[in-house]
Amino acid sequence: MYYFFLVWIVVISSCIALRLGKSYFALGLVGAVAGLLILLPAYVNVLAITLTVGWLVLSLMHMLAGLKQNQLHSGEYVDTQQTAKHQYRPEIDGLRAFAIVPVVIYHAFPSLMPGGFIGVDIFFVISGFLITQILIEQNAKGTFTYVGFYERRVRRIFPALVLVLVTVLVMGWFVLFSVEYKDLIRHSIAGSLFMSNMLLYSQVGYFAQASYALPLLHLWSLGIEEQFYIVWPVVITLLRKHRNGLLWTFLLLCIASFVTTQYLHTTDSEAAFYWPISRFWELGIGGIAAWIVSTYHIPYTQPQVRKIASELSWVGFVLLCIGFVIINDATMFPSYYALIPTVGAFMLILAGGQSWVSRVLLANKFVIFVGLISYPLYLWHWPILSFGMLYLEADFTTYLRIGAIILSVVLAFLTYWLVERRVRETRAKAKLVPTWQILVAMLGVVLSAAILLQRPIPTAVRARMKTQTAKRTLANIAANTQIQTCQQAGFTTAFRGYCKVVAHSDATRTQYIVIGDSISKQFAEALLDRTIDHPVVLMGKLACVPMPGMERYGASDSVSMKCTNPNGIPAIYETLKTMPADRDRVIFVVGRYTSIEGYKPNPQSRRVIRLKYRDRPFPESNEQKQRDYRDSLIEMFDTLTKLPRAKVVFVYQTPEYPFAPNTCLRRATLADTWACPVSRTFEDAYNAQYRNIVDDVLLLYPQIDTLDPMQILCDADNCYAAKDGQLLYYDDTHINVLGAQLVTKGIKERYP
Repeated sequence: MYYFFLVWIVVISSCIALRLGKSYFALGLVGAVAGLLILLPAYVNVLAITLTVGWLVLSLMHMLAGLKQNQLHSGEYVDTQQTAKHQYRPEIDGLRAFAIVPVVIYHAFPSLMPGGFIGVDIFFVISGFLITQILIEQNAKGTFTYVGFYERRVRRIFPALVLVLVTVLVMGWFVLFSVEYKDLIRHSIAGSLFMSNMLLYSQVGYFAQASYALPLLHLWSLGIEEQFYIVWPVVITLLRKHRNGLLWTFLLLCIASFVTTQYLHTTDSEAAFYWPISRFWELGIGGIAAWIVSTYHIPYTQPQVRKIASELSWVGFVLLCIGFVIINDATMFPSYYALIPTVGAFMLILAGGQSWVSRVLLANKFVIFVGLISYPLYLWHWPILSFGMLYLEADFTTYLRIGAIILSVVLAFLTYWLVERRVRETRAKAKLVPTWQILVAMLGVVLSAAILLQRPIPTAVRARMKTQTAKRTLANIAANTQIQTCQQAGFTTAFRGYCKVVAHSDATRTQYIVIGDSISKQFAEALLDRTIDHPVVLMGKLACVPMPGMERYGASDSVSMKCTNPNGIPAIYETLKTMPADRDRVIFVVGRYTSIEGYKPNPQSRRVIRLKYRDRPFPESNEQKQRDYRDSLIEMFDTLTKLPRAKVVFVYQTPEYPFAPNTCLRRATLADTWACPVSRTFEDAYNAQYRNIVDDVLLLYPQIDTLDPMQILCDADNCYAAKDGQLLYYDDTHINVLGAQLVTKGIKERYP
């Protein structure tokens, strides 16, 4: 990516030099850019984006040079005849198509277009442009009313949304379990109230549902838009008599929002993605484009203006293509990288409809058609793909995904033709479908969902579930065992995480200590049972393997799981060192060691995992990754084997699955022999890298025992997520208490 931005800097620097038209300017610019690249090579991407924005500003200055703003009269905007009137621009619908198609491709085939999700950012710019242009025009005429504005939003957004919500709720009853269906109802209410983004933000975390398991996940962007439309009309109305003041207000609000986004990326990346304040600048960019178009009569037919507009359209189109290719799930977003699609869309909008890109690529009939159905297509495509992934998981083949896209297009066209067009029709100057009927329909969805949320809902798949034993077993353990938090038990430790203690009256009884991540928490559920008859201590931190110095990151370098925080994994080892060695101890070291792979075996999961050992940089090669992993393991075993009266037991990872075991329940009635198998060959291949490193390191520590769950949960052919019709897993990674009881069977006899 470095060299790509380097080439782009050369190209855009040349464009700036040509725009300045002075040879000494060109030489000075090239020299300055070269100096910056030598001094700050790590900021080549920032420099490329900054130069692009600079070229855009220069181009706008040249395009608008000599043009006068629409004249004002008595502090008011002029009458309609003198104000740039909003007209239909087919290339805007074409731009919608270039926004929605990548989003659909990304959701169906993420590897095919890794940056397809930036289509949503293009939509934000388009929406900000169209709405701002209408608001400025209506305020100029004196016809703007808040009631009229929100009525138009209702008529535009609600009809298709109601249809999709009702359909998804019906489909969900056949596909989802009761708990999942309850969550779908919550999301339908949030979607109806345009608060999906905030609900999703409140649900983020290590155990948050995977994105494919949320059929209404995509409504977060509608929430952002409608929250923007609460503020934006007020700003424009208050400043309707101050045209230049309105522009400066737009600029200041966009800058404030953009800066807030960059700050949030250092503190809370989920807030940077979902909070409206961190997205307002993208819609505001569209608002600035609308201000320019409404304020100046840009003569696109003039040769000089036509030339600049053509350049804007080409650079804007190239920026969109660049964004689709270089931005991906691992990119911190919406950071300054979001300027690539938003500035690109801004250029295409300001280029007008006369350039070759606008006429041929954006305004041809097929592209316009896709743009016209883009809103219902956005609403339909994700629930269909989501239900397909939920029901079929790994069996959701390429052909089925293509079929899902075709079905989405058909439903989008029918929705546009039979619903949206009908809502727009009038007879004898009266609306064919009154607004109150649309509001009643949406209110009906909200009230029905709210009522359902208060009641137990036996969905169609509930009769297939036989997983209640695990819940009852866990409840019985909790009821019959005095399980305390470390704080309640007076246990002295600086550790902050899952910290549980089961005391024992016999001060000589061997103590079981479990350390690790979320898998250790599930493993310990069986040991916390009073029938184990041993004192137990659990210290587990979610997402953090118990390997000293090993920090876990997601896609962003700035946000970690804080594994190496003094109150995290280091505190576990400090606690072990300071614990009184007044009895024999068995320390079970449990973790998701396959995190070295960087991904989960479930192909529907897009969670990125990156490990960084101490002060070393992120490993760039597999050899570096294995070196860091080995060094951390050695540090862990060195520390643990030096503890007095302690027997260390390394617990290999439980099998992970390329699907959620619940999928087996969705598609088949449980029989007593049902076992939800996965190939042992698959499991061995996925676990091979970490196991090879561990086995090699363990040769240095013959005093360490091992416990291998794969010898218990697998045979020579398969590994099994169920036994006797009962699930042994919570999800594709974590065993439940029944699985834990199987894995720990015989522990008392092995370590009395």
